[in-house]
Amino acid sequence: MMDKFTFFWCLIIVAMTFFFIGVYKNFAVKIGYILWVNNRRHNGEGLGWRENLALLMPLPNRRVVVDEALLQRRIKNRSEFLWLRHLLIFSGFIVIFALDLFLTFAGHYAHHYFHYEYFLSGPGKGVLKFGMELSGAALFIGLTMGVIHRIVYTKAEKTYVELKLLLLLWLVTATGFLAEGIRLAGQTDDLLISSSFIMKPIAQWLGTSFSWNWQVLADGVWCLHATFAAAFFAYIPFSKFIHILSAPLGRSITQNGEYAYQKRQRISEGLL
Repeated sequence: MMDKFTFFWCLIIVAMTFFFIGVYKNFAVKIGYILWVNNRRHNGEGLGWRENLALLMPLPNRRVVVDEALLQRRIKNRSEFLWLRHLLIFSGFIVIFALDLFLTFAGHYAHHYFHYEYFLSGPGKGVLKFGMELSGAALFIGLTMGVIHRIVYTKAEKTYVELKLLLLLWLVTATGFLAEGIRLAGQTDDLLISSSFIMKPIAQWLGTSFSWNWQVLADGVWCLHATFAAAFFAYIPFSKFIHILSAPLGRSITQNGEYAYQKRQRISEGLL
């Protein structure tokens, strides 16, 4: 029988294959086309290689990338509520992803070369688990706000919010909490259980109320969680989310170029 980590890595291979296909098709090709159109008038005559490279491959404006691609300040112009939703989802996702990545690679691979005992079995692991629980809670609250708002205001929000992607990430987060709660229900003597300040009381209630095979159930829910996570990453480049990133990058690159001029002309003519 396949163990859960082998199952997980099989999912990762499949998900990353779809992810890179989508990134190439829906992001790299579009940004490449924008660069080509914007810079085809530059032939680099009389310029050094650095200046010529700067013309052919202009770097995105950092302020535009931060304000529009990351902080999404345009959303704030629409609604403070929507911007709060975005910040909860974005910050929660980034923090929990970074901490989980650290625990996974440090715990299963890097410990052969570096000593991370403080974070893998010592007090540091409790700090990391607390951080993951806190960021996961922020993510779950933001996603729940987003799902409810998207359903209530379907007509107004369908242009901006990808419901499938939102629901997938909600399921990833919910099953992550559920897997942790079920695991702790079978391991109530876990020394770091207090770090799971949200799932600890739920796990204790489950452990005293039901006599199930918690280890088997925890493995099953974990595999479900991993499946949703892989599906989420595979779907990202095929969703509207990729446009949220590519549009500000495109604008920052072309804001003073020929492509920007053509686009403004088309907008004024009602073609875009």
